[in-house]
Amino acid sequence: MPFFLLGAAWLALPHLGYVKHAVPKTFSYLPYIIFSLGIVLSLRFNLTRIAFVLLTFCLAYWGYRAVLVDGQSSFESKVVFHMLCLLLPLNIALFAFMKERGITTFQGGIRLGLILFQIIFTLWIIRDGRQEIYQLLSKDFFSSNLGSYPLPQSALIMNGLALLLLSITYYLNRSSLETGLMGALVAANLACFFVGSESVFILFISAAGLILIVGIIQNTHHMAYRDELTGLLARRALNERTLMLGRRYTVAMLDVDHFKKFNDTYGHDTGDHVLKMVAGLMQKVGGGGRPYRYGGEEFTILFPGKDLESAMSHLETLRERIATYNLGIRGKNRPNKSSKGKRGRGSTVKDKSVSVTISIGVAESSGKKVSPVKMISEADKALYRAKKKGRNRVSV
Repeated sequence: MPFFLLGAAWLALPHLGYVKHAVPKTFSYLPYIIFSLGIVLSLRFNLTRIAFVLLTFCLAYWGYRAVLVDGQSSFESKVVFHMLCLLLPLNIALFAFMKERGITTFQGGIRLGLILFQIIFTLWIIRDGRQEIYQLLSKDFFSSNLGSYPLPQSALIMNGLALLLLSITYYLNRSSLETGLMGALVAANLACFFVGSESVFILFISAAGLILIVGIIQNTHHMAYRDELTGLLARRALNERTLMLGRRYTVAMLDVDHFKKFNDTYGHDTGDHVLKMVAGLMQKVGGGGRPYRYGGEEFTILFPGKDLESAMSHLETLRERIATYNLGIRGKNRPNKSSKGKRGRGSTVKDKSVSVTISIGVAESSGKKVSPVKMISEADKALYRAKKKGRNRVSV
């Protein structure tokens, strides 16, 4: 989605003259409107990292309108341009790596102070005419062939580091927020690249804000419809999906056998690993099955358009895979730190593996117009029968 928006912004370039002529004042205020909306949304959903990034963009645009909109003829405008190109990627990367800590907290105050320090530092360079700092900002660190490139080489280095850090955070979190931050970084660079054109700068700086807003919306949707622990679609998604089912479908209810006893024996952390393992294997179920976490240790699989016979073989295969899967768990006396853990491998402290089983209840609509709620209830009754017969089996 971020790169779709960037592509749309690029395609809009030929039409900017018409837009600016039609709504000249509104167009110049567009970034402020977008950034303000984004800040409100991010604070509403406790995404303070994104709020700080949007605040940085807002201040950058304010600096652009105050100094850069008429060109870079003065020392003041040159300093602001170099700082803008350098600080935008720096702040995006820094806030991407930070954890959510709120704005009214001590950590939030530190982050606001960091932004304020950047403003004061920039004003100090301008006021005192610190040519040596400006020379450092505009220094060529590598090939002089880039002399005609509009962005300072210090900013190119910072962008490379920022992209590396954002790639790491995306690898660790795999969330739409990290994708949005990457897109915002690219949009910020395009805005700086076209700093000589007011309308193009406004277009790409606005695109950066829109990309972050889309990231907020996608992240909120993910939290509402995805189970955080297992990554499966949650019960809310199941309820909405059942409204779109046709007359023929099969539903299965799954439950991890003796899960409470397992938790009491090995602890809740190991229990969470079991649930993630079961969810991971459920995602590989064949036959067009769609897995959901129903709640606790219960799961649901929908087979839209499939009859009972078609679904049964896939459910039996899933049951066997889970029953034969050996999950390694950490020994009780093994240290948590990796360095101590390595030394512990050579001692008498040993890891061990455990396995779990599941019981499955299945119900089929048989082509009749039956309420999905009733079908889930029937599958739940079949699950109870599977447990009553000794568990680790599929019942209908």
